[in-house]
Amino acid sequence: MQRIISDFPIDENALENYEQSLAVLCRYFPPLITSLFATARRSRDGNLEWWSEREGQPILLNALPATEQAMLQEKCLLRQEAIRQLAEELARRGEPVPAERLHNLLKQTPQLTCYGINGEPVLVHWGIPQQPADPILLEEPTPRLHKGHWITARHHGCLAAILLALLLGILLLRCWPTLFPVDLPSGGKRLTELTKEQPNVSLVKQHDYGRIRVNLNWTNPNPDNAIDLDVAAFVRLKNQKKTGVEALSRLFGDYDNVPYVALEGDDRSGDNSHGEWLLINGSHWQQLDEVLIYAFIYSGASNWQNTQATITIHIPGQPPITTRLTEGGENMPVSVIARLINVDGAIKVERINQYFDDRESIDKAFGWGLEWHSTKGKG
Repeated sequence: MQRIISDFPIDENALENYEQSLAVLCRYFPPLITSLFATARRSRDGNLEWWSEREGQPILLNALPATEQAMLQEKCLLRQEAIRQLAEELARRGEPVPAERLHNLLKQTPQLTCYGINGEPVLVHWGIPQQPADPILLEEPTPRLHKGHWITARHHGCLAAILLALLLGILLLRCWPTLFPVDLPSGGKRLTELTKEQPNVSLVKQHDYGRIRVNLNWTNPNPDNAIDLDVAAFVRLKNQKKTGVEALSRLFGDYDNVPYVALEGDDRSGDNSHGEWLLINGSHWQQLDEVLIYAFIYSGASNWQNTQATITIHIPGQPPITTRLTEGGENMPVSVIARLINVDGAIKVERINQYFDDRESIDKAFGWGLEWHSTKGKG
């Protein structure tokens, strides 16, 4: 962690307010989004300091080339939109306190000082009451970039409006399928795609989510060499009991009984156009704590790029949620794709897309503590 800048004196009560606001973000979002807001600390002499976990030289936004400024502003807008959607969802759930904290963060972002650190935006001075504008600045005859801040253009509102419209246009082009889902040509279904910029989606809480179907599908560019992929999961119940659901370990699960997660067949030939299916009994979602979905290459491919694999999660009454397995190097046959987390009874779907040498490495990386035994293959 590195210090970006020091600020005015601050007391412990104000510092606690900063920490509570960040805690709301950290509860629901991965570091990609939480790192947008610098961490507030109190120095030994009582001054507020802004710190970031990002590595690299902090550079003020307006000291960067125009192309980099536009890229940082676009990233900032995308992450703000994810936060705004969560705030609205929390308000609908009847959680006004965290929702209000997130809304307050969003209200300030257009006026905050932005730094670029290794190609990522970091905002400082958040949570500080906005000071009245210096009257001397109001007499400037031409617009300018106010040092360390977004474009202000106090006299020439048209310039600000044009820039804002440009940024919103970029945002809508990137986020349109998520913000305004449209009918797709195949089957008329809407689709929500999880990406690095939009890594999770939270669903409205309901007592019964019905039959949740998780599909792993892929393409085979070489028909002479069949690809065999397996979908699997780690399952943790609310009573903290844990198990795996995996064909290779002969743990096929149980849909109607604990753990309420089961495999539907096993496509060992690679010829099944429907791929592999994992079923989750959403009628018992309140008894589940987390379902960590992963997949591994059993045979036929040396890396995930050659498979063009896609995971699609079908939840009744919701647009299908999908993510692509586009990363991972050679000899990294296991991919942790996503997880479904029980957040106060609602489902939060998080994209992970991390790659490992074997399944035991997943266990260690995510701290599940499962017991592993050698197997002879699927047979």
